[in-house]
Amino acid sequence: MSQLTLALVTLSTWLQLLNLVILHYDQIVVCVAAGASGVEQCDHSLTTLAYISTSLLAAAPLLPLALAYTPPGSERDSGIKILIVLCIFLVATGAPVLVGLNLYGSCAPLAAYATVLGVSCALAYIVMYLPQIAVSLQTQSAGSLSYGFLILHIVLGVASAIQKAEGTHERIVTWAPPLVANVMQALLIGLNLYFDTRDANAAASEDGEASPLAGGAAQKGVAYGTTAGGDQREESGGSSPQKDAEKADTEATPKPRPALFSRDWWERYL
Repeated sequence: MSQLTLALVTLSTWLQLLNLVILHYDQIVVCVAAGASGVEQCDHSLTTLAYISTSLLAAAPLLPLALAYTPPGSERDSGIKILIVLCIFLVATGAPVLVGLNLYGSCAPLAAYATVLGVSCALAYIVMYLPQIAVSLQTQSAGSLSYGFLILHIVLGVASAIQKAEGTHERIVTWAPPLVANVMQALLIGLNLYFDTRDANAAASEDGEASPLAGGAAQKGVAYGTTAGGDQREESGGSSPQKDAEKADTEATPKPRPALFSRDWWERYL
């Protein structure tokens, strides 16, 4: 992942957490005030907050760790600038929540701000995945992307959205933004599956059109020539400049993509 992508992962997760804190604040305060029985009534809200908090704890160290292993240079300098801007965004978006909840003691006055946070989260996901989609369109290749990771992320994201919408009856600004990320991931999978299928079909077509040498002298590498004195036969087992050039061309030619869903395909992309 690029440094900007790592920063956007942290930012989008942070915005989700702020959104949930605002919308669940009143309920959690009442439940905690009621004691143990009240906490049990808020288990859905607390579980959702714990899930997003854990995701944030996992995402936050990614950019600093990447910078720690980046050698000194322009890339490291730009990464440090991105980290500084990220910290500014985190403080700037979190301060209004902290001040507002302490000032009003309720989440109602911050409902509009929660909507802004949700929309901003969706935009962060779009900006996060657009460069990868553009690269896939340009190279027509999945590169180092893992289909297994993306598919698992989509399944978990859809399940989480259903739980928020039906289980805890969240507002759309809470469960819809993560679905934007899932839509971008599905688009990425669809594009690269199309390219893989196309290339696999092209490779199969080329293999079908090729006519391998049959047995006999051709398999033994015997070359035939005609001279003035009649037919002449020459064993071609040795080395020659022409053979060396053909071998170099063969080695330089990139290997075709493995057939879709074949064993080599699974080992390459998962």
